[in-house]
Amino acid sequence: MDVVYKVSNTFAQIHRDPNPMIFVMGPVGSGKSSGCIWHAVLNAMKQHPDSDGVRHYRHLVVRATYPALRSTVIKTWIEWFKDKITITYTTPILGKLRYPLADGTTVDIEINFLAVDDEQSIQKLRSLEVTSAHINEASEISKAAFEMVASRVNRFPSVRNGGPVNPFTILDYNAVSTDHWLYKRAEEDRPSG
Repeated sequence: MDVVYKVSNTFAQIHRDPNPMIFVMGPVGSGKSSGCIWHAVLNAMKQHPDSDGVRHYRHLVVRATYPALRSTVIKTWIEWFKDKITITYTTPILGKLRYPLADGTTVDIEINFLAVDDEQSIQKLRSLEVTSAHINEASEISKAAFEMVASRVNRFPSVRNGGPVNPFTILDYNAVSTDHWLYKRAEEDRPSG
């Protein structure tokens, strides 16, 4: 693939982090969304190939509303991958990115873009099986939505098809108040490492 990603020092550390839960807080315009996108793409390259040499990967991207998904994170995916990514504007919005690797295998990434802003939309997550998830602007999402997203990770591909390698949930956000659930989860209750 002829896309050049110049990783920041922060995301160089994140891309080496094996933890299943990663919180990325930073200012507007600091490259959080791009780094989170590349965290998924780089992880997709690590998946075990099937007998046809295809590395299957399913990724979930969550934001509070569909207009916010379309005007921000989907645009960032398209800016990075241009004609290599196909976006189908259904509900949820689906993305497909497929490209060959130098080792002769092919990466096949399915991206589910889903708005989660109420209890009904949270329940739509219940049947999803994904390798990883990205909660974009996590401060806009409820704690219940976060917990449901995190419960859908590490479910694709199936164990009989090699299972997921380094499944994760990554959240990006700007600074939040100390009474926000995200502050408590990321700053007070965080596990060592």
